[in-house]
Amino acid sequence: MSVSANNFRRAASNSTATSFTAQIPKTTAPDDVLLDNRADVPEYLILIPFGKDGNDDTFDFRVWGWNLEPGGYYVPQLLFAASVVLGNIAAGFAANTFLADTIAATFKGPADWDGAHENSPWATVVSNAGDLASYALISTFGCSHISFDYDRAGGQEGTECNCLWRPVDRTR
Repeated sequence: MSVSANNFRRAASNSTATSFTAQIPKTTAPDDVLLDNRADVPEYLILIPFGKDGNDDTFDFRVWGWNLEPGGYYVPQLLFAASVVLGNIAAGFAANTFLADTIAATFKGPADWDGAHENSPWATVVSNAGDLASYALISTFGCSHISFDYDRAGGQEGTECNCLWRPVDRTR
């Protein structure tokens, strides 16, 4: 088995939201990330959160998967949720933008049976701290669309937040 690499992309535009959006079934497709324009939906996504402002700023984010059901509704399912701390790691692609050095998962998929969000087979988090970029590898569960939701509410939050993502495909 080999793995194909794809380029990173940004998830929609930077968010300044101070609370999560209620995700409910809807008749229009989510406009964040379309995965079903590919031959096959990727099994996994690699995520690298980033934000604007500075070192040690924080935000929370959620990743939602969406699939179309026969009645014409796109139905959401929570794939991953985490709290992020930005490191002193200049992203390089925008002024005052920093990569996350800490990712603390709060939800890692439906089989997160231990309650501590550490032993799920559906997501792996590499949280480096110490100003080294961190990332998460999450399962798409075959969802045709992916959307990102952000919450900057809290103590020392970043002024904007976003996420780099790229599909990871297994090839035979």
